[in-house]
Amino acid sequence: MKLKRKTLGVIVILAVNLLDVCQTASAAPACRDLFSLKNESLNHQALSQKTLQEQNIESAAIPKFEIPANLPATAEQALVLKNIRETGIIFRNRVFWDYFEKDLSQVDILLHDWYRPLPDYAKEQIRAAAEKLGKYRVLLLDPGIAQRNIEFTSFATEKISANPHIDSFTLRQAFSDFLGTEILWHGEFRTPEELDNIKKRGLLGNIFHKATKGLLPHYPTAEIWDLQKTRRLFYEFFRPSDPNPNGPIEDIFKRLRGNLPESTFVSCSKWIEVTYAAVWTGNRGRFRSNINPNTGRFYLFKLQVPKLDVIRGTGIFYQLRGGWDNDDHKYTTVGLSGENWVKPFNDPDFEVFLQYVSPRPDEILEIIPFNSLPPQYRVN
Repeated sequence: MKLKRKTLGVIVILAVNLLDVCQTASAAPACRDLFSLKNESLNHQALSQKTLQEQNIESAAIPKFEIPANLPATAEQALVLKNIRETGIIFRNRVFWDYFEKDLSQVDILLHDWYRPLPDYAKEQIRAAAEKLGKYRVLLLDPGIAQRNIEFTSFATEKISANPHIDSFTLRQAFSDFLGTEILWHGEFRTPEELDNIKKRGLLGNIFHKATKGLLPHYPTAEIWDLQKTRRLFYEFFRPSDPNPNGPIEDIFKRLRGNLPESTFVSCSKWIEVTYAAVWTGNRGRFRSNINPNTGRFYLFKLQVPKLDVIRGTGIFYQLRGGWDNDDHKYTTVGLSGENWVKPFNDPDFEVFLQYVSPRPDEILEIIPFNSLPPQYRVN
């Protein structure tokens, strides 16, 4: 079929106009949706599947969340957010690093916003590390790396020299392997269904769980709260313009002040005594009869986790210790030996934080049910 000259001219003009529109900043997200959404989606699917394989998670165990249509997200941002929302994995997630290593201007904004609550010397330390790391400063978004920024900068310099094209995720994993693992304890009440979910998906922060009646702070329905949590994650990652600081450190500060339902972190301890006494006592009002399978039982989780993933109140994060300025505030309970066991609340191992624990058997070593009331703790 032959096109008339006039018709062909109109087509050419429309094509040129469309190209001009795509080159303007305001239309960039829409045009990227038009031309590359399919490729981005396929790329994210491949990365997501790789992450699930690495953590030994079956795809069928992952719940599905839809991203609200009114969020001002680009297509790729929506895919990243959906992945994090569904898997509950942030810093051990290839999808997260694949996105942010391509957008260093956004990384610089996040580094400023996320570490705003820290004292000036700590912020200067992160700024200096970012300058030395160049494009790999993206990895400072991981608080585990930010806390170990001096050691990581030295490690990364050597690795990058040997492999100048190493990607962010691989460099992070190499540093994690270099640091090794450690044993931690975690305790919580879970119903049989919830425990089965942990065995399939791992230990996740509360924000990544489907809303339940016991975790509905100020929201009339579970659906509304789920949407609110998705919005919170979106603005934390992609629109950090709130005058109040956001990010992992503020998340932990809020957790220490009692805001558990919206936390992206899991609380653990180096000490089993802290886990079985304090956690039990803090939750026993919710589940009075722990041996009733309908209301849940108390479980201890013995974990072997990457040291890189452990955030504790030391170094630039020293303010994350409970009562960090008071050595006299002590915790006393009956230890496993049957004798009194005493530990200051500001011991940096008293309470530590993990963003994610894999369900792999080399990470969740044991799940121990408690059938009787553990010793009560006392505060001196």
